[in-house]
Amino acid sequence: MLIYLEIFVVIDYRKLSIKRYYEALGSIYKDLYKTRMRNLERKIILSEMRKSKIILDIGCGDGYHFYKMARYGKVIGLDISKSLLLEFKKNTKSICVLADAEKLPFKDSSIDIVVSIFGALNHCNIVNSVKEIFRVLKKGGLFIFTVANKYNIFYIINNIKRLSIRKVLRSIIKGEGYIHRYIFGKRYRVWTRFYSLYEIIKVLNMNGFKVLKIYGLNKNGILFFVPISFLSEYIGIVCEKNC
Repeated sequence: MLIYLEIFVVIDYRKLSIKRYYEALGSIYKDLYKTRMRNLERKIILSEMRKSKIILDIGCGDGYHFYKMARYGKVIGLDISKSLLLEFKKNTKSICVLADAEKLPFKDSSIDIVVSIFGALNHCNIVNSVKEIFRVLKKGGLFIFTVANKYNIFYIINNIKRLSIRKVLRSIIKGEGYIHRYIFGKRYRVWTRFYSLYEIIKVLNMNGFKVLKIYGLNKNGILFFVPISFLSEYIGIVCEKNC
């Protein structure tokens, strides 16, 4: 039985632009984000997951990693995009929820594992999201996620070559930037927040998580490990609810 729950509330113009962007992607999402990094994500999922009752996939998109995670338990998909959730339901025939990662519609201590892959948390207030994830996780529950890195060495070098120093400084100093993309002839400008490895670990530690593993991921299929993971395009973290 399919369950479709809509509780998303637009908070500000940034959230609205994010929602509109991902609504527009719909059926082209899979082709647009078909990168070698997806293989790295799959490796992390398969190596870090464990048998569970309920797994929550935040930013599930069209369900790209669903069948890998479904080996370990019942997967619930959550996204802010109705069009992506329609793809998710079509591809997986599973439960999905239209909601904001900062306001999870689940009871306290009701989820065994939370997964958020490919930077969905970069469109959120990370502190609010981490608090909500901690709340819904059971004690000892896993949180596996990736976020786009503000010290991405590939982004820095490429923009220095293009003489786009302002973009580099905005990313590093302000920790934010924008995605600009044309979808079916319409231009979308989407706010994105970037985080350093230090900032992520600090937020996790302050909110009761114990960091178990750190990965560095790149869209071209490069996998970094500590200590140079802080320069990767995306930072991958595996952590555990500690109390």
